[in-house]
Amino acid sequence: MIITRSSKLNAMSSTTQSNAGPSTVKTEAPQSPNIPTKTKKTSVKIEVPSRTKVTTKKTSEASGSTRKKVIKREPANKKIKTEAGASVVQRKKSVAVKKEKTLKVPKEKKARVTKKKTAYTLPPEAEIYLDQSMRGRVVRSMKQRMFVISREADAGDNSIEKFQVLGSVGNNYTVTMGPSVKCTCMDFCIRRVHCKHILMVLLKVYRLPIDNLMFRTLSPNRELRLQSRSYGRTVDPSVLIPENVRQKILSIGFQNHPDAKPTEPENTTTRRSLDTSDCPICFEEFEQDAIATIDFCKTCGNNVHNECFKMWASTKGSYVTCVYCRQKWVVDKPAASGSRKNSVRQLDSSHVNERYYANFAEELGISRKRDYSMYQRQY
Repeated sequence: MIITRSSKLNAMSSTTQSNAGPSTVKTEAPQSPNIPTKTKKTSVKIEVPSRTKVTTKKTSEASGSTRKKVIKREPANKKIKTEAGASVVQRKKSVAVKKEKTLKVPKEKKARVTKKKTAYTLPPEAEIYLDQSMRGRVVRSMKQRMFVISREADAGDNSIEKFQVLGSVGNNYTVTMGPSVKCTCMDFCIRRVHCKHILMVLLKVYRLPIDNLMFRTLSPNRELRLQSRSYGRTVDPSVLIPENVRQKILSIGFQNHPDAKPTEPENTTTRRSLDTSDCPICFEEFEQDAIATIDFCKTCGNNVHNECFKMWASTKGSYVTCVYCRQKWVVDKPAASGSRKNSVRQLDSSHVNERYYANFAEELGISRKRDYSMYQRQY
């Protein structure tokens, strides 16, 4: 008897059913082609440069429909398909062309010429003879730029001298070396001590040492003054200014100074004939016989009686003008009998500083702003 494989399998199945008892058998229904099936998403990641974009592809196993989603920003990109069916957007690789470096020839640096600041240190005896405030003023008088534009001796007593000093901001001060040493600056007027302008004359003009008696008194006797003048024969060149600048300053700030540059009045004209007009103040005709009593304007040339013009000038104060053209009245200067310093009212605003002092910073080429950095140090 031959037992086949199929009969053997049927016998095994019948024995299992008899042992387990009645049971339900699950059968799978065949899939209809109309029922849609779920789609499977397959994503493939490929290591590409940082600028490439990866897109996914959806496939339907039953219907065979495909839906692609491609993100494409630049038209120059390429699509690359992988084995799994994913499409990859890859950017063109930019080929960097290396430029040959050109060797720069270093420029030769010019040597800078730095001006050395004048360093001044007090001698050891300064701590013995001078107090702390006095030492500070001595250092300022030596370091700051100050000038002497005039030096005159008194006609009655040759031991008395007057110095016209230009301070560190260009202000004009008068320093007197006489029985009482004094200066017209505000520091001396308030404190009544040696100011930096007096100390500048003692140190740079007289060239005196620190232990001299002139640093400890403001009332020197005649012998001490003469001895101080003969101590130093040469003046420090740092206090001198060019001659043309000095003449210009003296012509602006002084009257009848022998060293001043002679200036001619501007817009000078000749006198008009007497019969062209009458006196503008008294309205009387001019007479040729009385021409000595008739003055005329140096700008417009119109005539006016001397007596009439004096009454006109008395009402104008310090700034006297012509009756006709209203320009400043130019007075014929008499022969120089002695120099006199012009007042601040006689100067224009560009030559006045701090309300009370004539200033010539523009002619000297320095600043009007004060430097207070040296006032805070202790010496």
